[in-house]
Amino acid sequence: MTRRTANSASGAPTLRGPDLGTHQSTLTTSAGTSTTQASRKASRTNFVTRLEPGSGELDGGRTTSRACTNSAGSVPATFTPGEASRGFSVWSSPRVGINFDVASGDRNRSSPNLGTFNAFFQSGTYSGRAQLLGPSNSIRLEPTLTLAPRPNVSVSTGWGFYWRESVQDGLYGIPGNLIVPSNGVPGHYEGSRPIVEVAWRLNPHLSMHLNYTFVFNGRFEERSIHATTTESYICPWITYRF
Repeated sequence: MTRRTANSASGAPTLRGPDLGTHQSTLTTSAGTSTTQASRKASRTNFVTRLEPGSGELDGGRTTSRACTNSAGSVPATFTPGEASRGFSVWSSPRVGINFDVASGDRNRSSPNLGTFNAFFQSGTYSGRAQLLGPSNSIRLEPTLTLAPRPNVSVSTGWGFYWRESVQDGLYGIPGNLIVPSNGVPGHYEGSRPIVEVAWRLNPHLSMHLNYTFVFNGRFEERSIHATTTESYICPWITYRF
């Protein structure tokens, strides 16, 4: 086992299974602003537009968090998400998709301003069931493919590629903890992760799942903390719905 086994606890997978019932495609764009007493935060407000059946889905937006707890500095951090997918009415109902997002990182350790984005209550879906990375100082590009060979069986696959947004900052876990410091090591590329997940719904209440994740670590992690070049994780679980 490798250095990051503590981060491979439970969490929701990145890949979505297909809707095994009737599907309605939508186009979702996001914008909006909310204000709190301690901070100013631009958050996502969804506007939904129906598309013709089979034309696909598109989801995008931008979240800007700028909080100031004292007069010395602020947190000018941003997170820009995007997702698009398209389904086809053929055998196994294939759906191809692409996920892309950018979470800012810090660029000046001597500055009182913090540029590392913090997602606060992150669900764990960002980097898959293994939960290796959180959305801080990260750029993600992940093509996906979902199949439904039977009405009660879905197979989801994807291959996520990750880069550091800022080479002056390190890599962070789901709760925002620093797991790989920059240590002055150059290079944006962090690595990639092919993922396969199978879901089998036995009845309306009981379903079984199996997720497998393989990790290719980039040169940055190898040079920063002498990480292994590869890792693998397997996670079976059972879901019961009341």
